[in-house]
Amino acid sequence: MQAALPTNYDNTGLVNNYFGGVPSGYDNWEIAGRADFDLTPKQRLSYVIAYGIRKNVPFTVGTNSPSSFAGVVLPLPYTAGGYATITPVVMDVEHAWQISDHITNQLKFGFNRFGQPITSLTDGVSGDQATDLGITNLPAGQASTDFPGTSFATTTAVAAVQALVRANSVSMSRRPHQLK
Repeated sequence: MQAALPTNYDNTGLVNNYFGGVPSGYDNWEIAGRADFDLTPKQRLSYVIAYGIRKNVPFTVGTNSPSSFAGVVLPLPYTAGGYATITPVVMDVEHAWQISDHITNQLKFGFNRFGQPITSLTDGVSGDQATDLGITNLPAGQASTDFPGTSFATTTAVAAVQALVRANSVSMSRRPHQLK
């Protein structure tokens, strides 16, 4: 495992002696749309969707040191980076009904999801797999196809959030006043 450790040091000290980094950027695309359907002169059905993908190019830059050195990474396979693909989805369906000249009812259903799967940079890379390093008796999958986890005084958390929302509102307007 020590064969891939960096050798380009700026001094001979034991700590804070390596400077490195990787180019970074994003590959983004998004599509958004809205459709309105007039069911009757006083009823409207609306649908809104937004979907996109953001990929970090070439990969997400992590940190192997305190937050004051964020972005400084060790070379593969020791880097704290990963392949991150963020896929937000937002959908909304609304039914609006004008009951009278002064009363309107709106019923909405919404869904949003913020998924962010992160995969290891060494998953399936020949020479960087745990089994290539002579580690045996591992289960099939990521435990045997990734470089063994290394930590340089840091931790990482991954989260995905999704929600389903329903809302109903009735508005009443009379001259300058409006009640909800």
